[in-house]
Amino acid sequence: MNNLEFKTTIKRSFLDNCKRELIINSGYIQFEDKDLVTDYFTKFHNSEITDYRYGVKWIRGAKFIIGRDYQIFIRNQENKIIKINFKSFYGINKNLHFKNYSDILNSLWNFHFDKIATDFIEKFQNKVQFSIGNVHFSDENIIIETNSILKKKQNIIFWKDVRTKDYRTYFAIYSQENPSNINQCYNYKDDWNTAILYTVIRTILKNKEIETY
Repeated sequence: MNNLEFKTTIKRSFLDNCKRELIINSGYIQFEDKDLVTDYFTKFHNSEITDYRYGVKWIRGAKFIIGRDYQIFIRNQENKIIKINFKSFYGINKNLHFKNYSDILNSLWNFHFDKIATDFIEKFQNKVQFSIGNVHFSDENIIIETNSILKKKQNIIFWKDVRTKDYRTYFAIYSQENPSNINQCYNYKDDWNTAILYTVIRTILKNKEIETY
């Protein structure tokens, strides 16, 4: 890995005979995710990349966990998705797989998603309203969507009452005034752009001296 481009090869599992090339740089993301002779790669240019999510799914055997499936999903403006995944079983090459997974995530952030997060922060500083997923940002408050028994509900939290907690697999936003009823969790693996949401809202809270990290 260098400052200009990240390259690696992905072997999805021991059943996959192909070592698939992944290239990440400031101009595009390209992954050899196809098996067609005339069309090996999916390529997203920087300007069309909008979302990502990631996580590790446990692989269960008959009685216990036997492996891990490292999963990364990248989406573009046309709602097309690049899926990068690879599996490890019985702890074989576990550290190597985890390093590759971490290197890919760091490269995606450094080359693409850090810029998207920075753009959102600049919008907030310029008092421009925007949304990340179903979290709406304005100069005075955020609006989060919570699930009740019968329907989804829009909840306004003024900035002075916004609080967050981060966990290994998800990120939580809640109201300091009513944390039991006004709260929502965002899963890094299942919800698009949770990492961007984390960065944007925590940067705003830190700048307002509401939370420190």
